[in-house]
Amino acid sequence: MAADPIGVNATLGEFTNFCNLLDLAAVAVPAGEVDGGCFGISIVVPAFHDRIAADLARRFGDEAPLSAPAAGVALLVAGAHLTGMPLNWQLTERGVD
Repeated sequence: MAADPIGVNATLGEFTNFCNLLDLAAVAVPAGEVDGGCFGISIVVPAFHDRIAADLARRFGDEAPLSAPAAGVALLVAGAHLTGMPLNWQLTERGVD
């Protein structure tokens, strides 16, 4: 990851990176099994509609998904947005620690 954070992030986010580019929000939810393999769905919503995405994830997912706290949504960061990585500034300039 440290050697090529943008490349690794692009590979891991093949089906989700478009959300950032189109100013959308998304949550991926495990949704069951078919023919012995697992599958999931992605709930995609307009920017700042995270609570709607969390509510839909709760309804469609087969496990207990995220629950949105009253003051906002907890954020899990991976890849190039981690502390010390090249895209971390996108979070810190918005006051996310």
